[in-house]
Amino acid sequence: ALMIFSMGALESGYGRSTYAQNPANFNGLVVKSTTTFEVLPYTVEQYCLIYQSGKYADENNIIHYCNGRYNLFGWGAVDSNPDNAVAFVSILSCINQHMGLNLRRSYMSYTGSVFYASNIGTKGAGLNTKYASDPWWSLGISAIAYRIDRYLGFKDLNSYMLGILSSSASRTVYKDPQLTNILYTLPTRATNYPFIILEGMMVNDKLVYKIQTTNPLNEDGSINNNQDPILVPYNFTRSIAYINADQISDYISKFVTGVVHQGLYNKDRQIFFTNGTATLNGLPILSGATVTADGVYDVVATSVTGIVQTLRFTIDKTAPIISIQDYPTIMTNQNVIVTATTNEGSLGAASYTFTENGTYVFRAVDEAGNITEKSVTISHIDKIPPVITIAPFDSTTTTPSDIIVTASTDEGTLNVTSYTFTYNSSFTFIATDAVGNVSTKEVTVSNIVKNITLSFDTTFVGGTLGATLNEVPIVSGITVNSTDLIDFTVTVTPKYRVYRWGFNDDYTITSATTVRLNYYASSTIVKVEFYLIADLNDDNKVSTTDLVKLRRFISGLETMNEKAALAADVNGDGKISTTDLVKIRRMLAGLE
Repeated sequence: ALMIFSMGALESGYGRSTYAQNPANFNGLVVKSTTTFEVLPYTVEQYCLIYQSGKYADENNIIHYCNGRYNLFGWGAVDSNPDNAVAFVSILSCINQHMGLNLRRSYMSYTGSVFYASNIGTKGAGLNTKYASDPWWSLGISAIAYRIDRYLGFKDLNSYMLGILSSSASRTVYKDPQLTNILYTLPTRATNYPFIILEGMMVNDKLVYKIQTTNPLNEDGSINNNQDPILVPYNFTRSIAYINADQISDYISKFVTGVVHQGLYNKDRQIFFTNGTATLNGLPILSGATVTADGVYDVVATSVTGIVQTLRFTIDKTAPIISIQDYPTIMTNQNVIVTATTNEGSLGAASYTFTENGTYVFRAVDEAGNITEKSVTISHIDKIPPVITIAPFDSTTTTPSDIIVTASTDEGTLNVTSYTFTYNSSFTFIATDAVGNVSTKEVTVSNIVKNITLSFDTTFVGGTLGATLNEVPIVSGITVNSTDLIDFTVTVTPKYRVYRWGFNDDYTITSATTVRLNYYASSTIVKVEFYLIADLNDDNKVSTTDLVKLRRFISGLETMNEKAALAADVNGDGKISTTDLVKIRRMLAGLE
């Protein structure tokens, strides 16, 4: 991006921009004077609209072709015919064409006729050799690039290790670090050729450099010399090659490999420098020296040409320590959460929830890449409920007798070990084990048929009671089968409501006027109780006493039993309020 901006700035006449992060942002750049660097009152996009011909002269009367033609790089504007400058549909199209096709296929391809190295260079080497007639072309681009990088905090300066190919050394670039398979050979005219050196490594007692290739590599590892007019992305990870370190005669800013400045390592490191001298923490070392002990190290290396490289690196082989926090170890039917901490670095997970018995491995990695693993095994989770077994019983043969059902459990305890069915119904056995797991098993009996004698009064204070068998009226004292359907219905006297139903003194509070009998005894007595609306003291009349009780209740001075509370709900809206109080007053006054 920095090269595109700088070259475009020089070629198009506008520039000195400080925004070199994304080439796609060219259209928004501010136009500045090429001499005073003063900001002009328009952007590049506006500038191109002003000069529709695509041709304009700067203050030095030099013709440029950015505007209208979107030609940032003067492509096609040869010295003999500047008006031959190519027109592009957009600035982005120009950038893609220039970097993805024009330079890739010629000036930056080792097979191109105008290839003199892949750097900007000078008239003796690099793109400047054939690209521009101006001998100071490359210096202008470099100056612009430097100012942009300086503004951005020197993100590019000295960020790469650059080595210069010796003019007398082999010009062969290899596919493999063993230097046995040739990838390509650079032409001899490419002098002062720079390589981007990624790292050094010892291979067969020889220092080998891993480098970026000039041309991009295809997926199969072959060199890309494609001359077709298509964009070919440069894959930095894939476009790798190797050279002998002896092929490098000099270095630019960096020449030490094996470690980098502020590098942090968890293994032994070898320090390589092919010429000059170096010290490690003030003591002289030879190229290839191995550093093994933990610690912080300072390297000061000086090349034979006087370039001084200073870097500091750290070796840390000490793995982090994982500590497991206390967790419950008694038998449980709940999940178990285990929490871990580390004295340095980070954990893959700070906690793990065991939903069942098993093993989990906590993993800690420190900044240097040291790894510690610690496993935790849980074996005290029991979520398996007990198993209830029902003993065999006759559930099909009709019988007038009670049926006794017994149950057992493989662990824990039962709510009851046996249950006696006196009539057809269901019962649930419940088993609970030592850690609280619960299981249930319902047993239903439907083969008991007994003779049942029904007794019931027909007249009560508040209403009358009647009964039917299969919709046929029956009278008190009748004998029926326990499987018969008996419906009891009350007729409620005005100003009364049903309070509760009773079967052998087992009462259910409900206002229902019809109830179907569920038999549970050979002799069953059916009862119904009513209450008089507004009769709070249950004396079967409404008086000022009831009014006083309701007033005291609303004031919070008195409580009521359930029957009184039902009677106090005079308007039947399900709550007790002053409205009910008013209605009692009206009742006492004979108004309703």
